This record gives sequence, C-alpha cells and structure tokens, in this order.
Amino acid sequence: MPSLTAPVSFIEIQKLKAACRRDRERIVILLMLETGATASELSRFASRQIDWTSRRIWYPGRPEGAAVSIFTVELLSRYFRYRDLFAITARQVQRIVAALVRRAGLGRPLTPRALRGASQAPGDIPPASMFSAMIEAAVDAVLVTDDQRRYVYVNRAALRIMEAQNADILGRRLDEFFEIGNGVTQVSAWSTLLDQGSQYGVYRLLGTTPPRVFVYSATASFAPGLHLLVLRDHAACGDVVN
Repeated sequence: MPSLTAPVSFIEIQKLKAACRRDRERIVILLMLETGATASELSRFASRQIDWTSRRIWYPGRPEGAAVSIFTVELLSRYFRYRDLFAITARQVQRIVAALVRRAGLGRPLTPRALRGASQAPGDIPPASMFSAMIEAAVDAVLVTDDQRRYVYVNRAALRIMEAQNADILGRRLDEFFEIGNGVTQVSAWSTLLDQGSQYGVYRLLGTTPPRVFVYSATASFAPGLHLLVLRDHAACGDVVN
C-alpha cells in the first residue's frame, strides 16, 4: 500500500484523471494540479478569471496568475459556454476528490491540499523537459510548422531523414523538402488540413534517387498558430500504402 504521507505520484495523477467522468470533475483535478487552486478558490471560480488568449487563470490575491494547458482551456471553454460561475462549494470539491480517489483505486486517502501543484511528470522532471526528451528520442520524425508552413521545430529523427541541420531547415517551408505527388499541391493539401483538422498520406523527399517515401500524419492547430507533422519511413510500414 502506498505511504499515506508520500507525495502524489505521476501514476496516481494519471489514474485520477482517468477516473473523471464529468467535466466538473476534470476541472477540479486539472485546476488543482496546474494552478495550485484551493478548494475555496474553486468555490468562487468564474469565467471572468480566465484569460483565453494567454491561457492564464487569475485568482484574487495572486496577481501573477497561473498558466494552464490547451486541453484545460478547451475544457473550460466548453463548461462556461452557457454559464458564468463554476457553482461548486468547497465541501463539494473535497467530496469530488475523495470520490475520484476511491474510483481510481489509489489505496490511500488524498486531500485537495495534497493535489495542489503536484508534479505531473515522472520523477518530478519538469513536464516541458520530459516531453521534449520524449520527442527527441522518438523513432518517427516530428516536425512543427507555423501558419505559413515554415518549420519552427524538427526533432533528431527528422534531421536524420532530411540529412540537414537545424539551421538548414528552420524558417524554410514544407514545400522545399517534400512533395505529395498524384497532382496534389502543397497549397491544396494545406487548405484541406486546416479545414479538416487532420490528414494522412504519403510524402516524397525531394532530391533523393531513388525517391524516399514517407507515410505522414498531420494535425492542424495543436497549439495556436502551430501544426504537427509526423513522418515514418514507408519501407518500415510494410504494405500500409501502395
């Protein structure tokens, strides 16, 4: 059984998130974890405290505010679409946490105080560093572009397949390195991606003989003004595509 006094672990946090069934439960857990909100602060929480543009939450007495994730902003946007107040008491916050602990099967009691600002990364590694390390270690090529299709980030796998350095890629356009083929232009494919939100297909790396072919998946606007492209060598995918 976990120690009653041990800090909340990464695995426990994931179990609590998975145990949530309603938006109100998710908001309680995420705001406690991401902003360190107290049960009392949550009981007075209102939509006017959210800066939707900068993704920050403002609490009375805390002028610096607290940043929240894109997922949390989308959740709050959905919740406050038809209401202005969170409409929950401090006692209800405590009951929600207790119910989630039981539902998640953590095997020890946890109070709202224990969750406030708990680390959401394994081994207390800062989340940004953890995810950066994960992306850099990925076998697949991960590339991020801006609204003009210019690269703003590529991982090590992408540098390997493109046989280039960061300085040779960043700031240049997607079109300069890959083509789609079959008469489809990058402009039309880009327009479809922005319209549909996601896209799958095949890219050919320019300037290679024989042509190197990659299966790709793309996600539009995973963050404001940023778009995700993941590539895998076609040869490693078997007969996924012809």
